[in-house]
Amino acid sequence: MRLWLTAALAMTGIGAVCADVTVGANGGIIRAAGDHQFELVVKPQREVRETPIVLFITDRDGKPVETKDARGHADFSSGGLKGRATLHADGANRMKGYGLMSAKPDLLIDVSISFPGHASLHAQFKPLDQTGRSPTPQ
Repeated sequence: MRLWLTAALAMTGIGAVCADVTVGANGGIIRAAGDHQFELVVKPQREVRETPIVLFITDRDGKPVETKDARGHADFSSGGLKGRATLHADGANRMKGYGLMSAKPDLLIDVSISFPGHASLHAQFKPLDQTGRSPTPQ
């Protein structure tokens, strides 16, 4: 009985993690950041590798927000490793950087973006489920 209950609770936890994910137009995870939305696209590998970190920024209505004057960074941690990637404008509403990371279930990415004359925007992402896989469609 106890084993069955543990398994049921574990499955419920996994379902909750996956159900909380909103997938954006670019296949990434969406989080609110002030009056904007951030869509993070990151696909870490099993081994520690330089991994692209791509962030799409829109307003609450989904309209692209110009990023040419924006500055930002992504702080990430996983498996005892910590790092920071500087994010640079990389298209109309996209910012991109690179970081050394691997696909561990505890991967956490904190993004901070600032636009001239505005307060910084922040969002936190947990891009992998408890098995170390992306909860977004591949």
